[in-house]
Amino acid sequence: MCYRIFITLFFYTSIYFSQTQAVEWHYVGPKQTTEQVKGLYQSVWIDSTNANYVLAGSACGGLFKTQNALDSLPNWVNITDTYQGINFGISDIVVKPNTNNKTIYISTAQIGGGMPETYGNGILKTIDAGLTWQAIGPKAEKANLFPLFGLKANPQNQNEMIAYSNHNVYITTNDWQTFKKIEFPIKDVTAGYKNWSICDVEFAPFETGKFYVSTKTYNYYEPKLFVCTNFGNTLNEITPTLNKGERIEIATIFLPKYKGKFYIATGWGEVFIQYFNGQVFSNNINPQGIAHANGGAYFNLEFEVNQTDTSVMYIAMTEVSRSLDGGKTFNKITTYNAHNTHADVRAMQLSNSTYKGLNDKLFLANDGGISYLQNCKTLAWQSLNGIGLNANMFWGIDVAQSDTLLLAAGAQDNGNFLIKENTSFNNVNSCGDGYLTAVINPHSAVGECNAPSLIYWNLKTNQHNYLNVPDEFYDGRRPIKYIDTMVYIGHHHIWRMSIRSLENNQTQFEKFADLPFYKNQTGEQKSPTLKNFIIHKNTVIASFHNPNWESTNTGKLIFCEDITSKTPNWVDLTPIAVHGNSLEICRWAEITSLISDEINENVFYFVSRDVFNQTNSRLFKMNYFIDSNKCIVTEINYNLPKLGINKLIIDKYSNVMYAALDDGIYYRDLITDTLIWHKLNGISNKLPNVMMLDLAINYATNTLFVSAYGRGIYKSQLVNNYQLKITITKNKIETQPIKIDGTLIIQKKKNYTITNKLIICKGSIIYLHKGSSLIITHKNLITNENNEPIDLNNFIKKHKTAKIIY
Repeated sequence: MCYRIFITLFFYTSIYFSQTQAVEWHYVGPKQTTEQVKGLYQSVWIDSTNANYVLAGSACGGLFKTQNALDSLPNWVNITDTYQGINFGISDIVVKPNTNNKTIYISTAQIGGGMPETYGNGILKTIDAGLTWQAIGPKAEKANLFPLFGLKANPQNQNEMIAYSNHNVYITTNDWQTFKKIEFPIKDVTAGYKNWSICDVEFAPFETGKFYVSTKTYNYYEPKLFVCTNFGNTLNEITPTLNKGERIEIATIFLPKYKGKFYIATGWGEVFIQYFNGQVFSNNINPQGIAHANGGAYFNLEFEVNQTDTSVMYIAMTEVSRSLDGGKTFNKITTYNAHNTHADVRAMQLSNSTYKGLNDKLFLANDGGISYLQNCKTLAWQSLNGIGLNANMFWGIDVAQSDTLLLAAGAQDNGNFLIKENTSFNNVNSCGDGYLTAVINPHSAVGECNAPSLIYWNLKTNQHNYLNVPDEFYDGRRPIKYIDTMVYIGHHHIWRMSIRSLENNQTQFEKFADLPFYKNQTGEQKSPTLKNFIIHKNTVIASFHNPNWESTNTGKLIFCEDITSKTPNWVDLTPIAVHGNSLEICRWAEITSLISDEINENVFYFVSRDVFNQTNSRLFKMNYFIDSNKCIVTEINYNLPKLGINKLIIDKYSNVMYAALDDGIYYRDLITDTLIWHKLNGISNKLPNVMMLDLAINYATNTLFVSAYGRGIYKSQLVNNYQLKITITKNKIETQPIKIDGTLIIQKKKNYTITNKLIICKGSIIYLHKGSSLIITHKNLITNENNEPIDLNNFIKKHKTAKIIY
């Protein structure tokens, strides 16, 4: 017998997307909270005359505004959703004075999300407080791929601004009407400088055309400091040699007596402060280095000096330290992952400087939201997260198949969330980063934390257990699935544990499938960890993480027809798939999503994405013939935009496929095999244009859930197809929620028993042939696609001998 496997890889064309679905998107959560678990923020700006007015720049979800920041629950709104493109991360914020906070500039750079190429669209400007935005200043041929990591305005002349990318500085003297790119003196991109990037730029007070630039280097301890004169015509290195570090941050003082003078902070695991008196740098002001829990200066080092009283200084990495004696000694004023502050401070603004720091206004943008030093004497901090500051960066979600909502989700830097109806639980203190999840039932779930941790939660018993997988190979985001009565997880091999074992507090996974190891040309293991897998009856298909970096495509995608065999036979599909097609799905790309079609059991789909540029995702259809070990590969040029594709899912009752992209959700009908994708962006309640990384379907409520990497979790009603035809050819009992979206036919003398929820979409028909029976055990669980009760008889066409039994 010849089986056929259809494997589809997705990549894009630039054809305009022709149609959108009239659905509404609703924010699910996590909702209002004062805890520091609301997502990663990399910039903050405060009105120095009104501390209630705060702007917060998220890592990849746009710009937020509040006008009641000091209330117990501030109200936030996103003011870049009006921008027509992707809602990027906001690396820096400049607000022009005397414009009633209406003229705002933002530098855009998205961080996180596993992107090989960082998104950004240079500088965006609004003159109406965010109602409209326009791109200004430096640009690139590909607008989405032009990130800027900093933007500074000269406080003494705000028409003068500096913006910088990793390796380039741009300067304007006329509000970006014109600008120039400054040639940077670091030319060597090999050896110690291959990881260098610009990290700080500061204007020199009271000196026209002069500014300072500093850099960071990852693990090479060679940061540089430059002074730029004449608006960047000359750049001279002035790096002090006393300290080795990974990063230098600059603090200038806008007082006339400090003209030509400034402070720097140099750090790696410890931070030291030096003073430049206009001629030379001092020795270290602090003999004892400033150290923070799990802190590393390359990733985050912020430095502020009180502009009224320079005896007060602040240093932030994963905590905040303050000096009251001019930098000689520092004391911590926050603790790691505290309730009102969060580790990894990305930006710090001292909006008001006061004598001895008694009434300083200090704000933090960190990995959990925005924090405010409420009382400088008692060191009391206030979380400003409140309502609407929704920027959680979710990697993965899953949902219970029940009318009672239980949704489990893993968020970067903010642990795992369990959302049960309108209540959410978070475990950031015991989890750190959260990744993928598997919901078992309306009261229990399994979630991944900082590799390689796994946690099982049981909300009935209010307990959680750490689980163990005895496999030395693992990725941070390990594929995890709940199938029937088992939870499966992939490290290198595939492991599993029964639900009964979890409920009995067992913690050890058992091996389900031994996967082969592949070696490179020098005999070293390559691609040792799984990226994705499918288990469908006895068939297993799996893909490995990371490319092979070789001239041939081997060992990337493998297939086993019968995993229950005593000697399972693994077939390497990669060279078969690419033969004669000039495709490199193995050498330069990885498979980011891999799913099966439950209606057509020998059909599979997967996404292949370039590891150097996520916009180079690819779409193909492959017919694989097992008996002959041959395949037919057909390229499918659909009209998806040239952005990363992150996840696929199929509604098994409508045969509609959904794709999560870097700018939203798209869908297509698999029944007619149409070549057109439609964007599911909504009408009045729209989905933000941010990266969507995961999808989950709750069939009991006919709901699609999406995890937005940078804006939390959203839901909408599933798309109706009206075309699917299901025929019952033998007696069958359904124990899970089912949906009819088209036609259901129960053949002659067959019984179809439904013991769970039955959803019937508008326009669907149920045919009962002669002597057949439709047995409904819960009459009150019959609804339409909107979860509203309906009369089953309105959808029935039956033979006079057929029966409906309640």
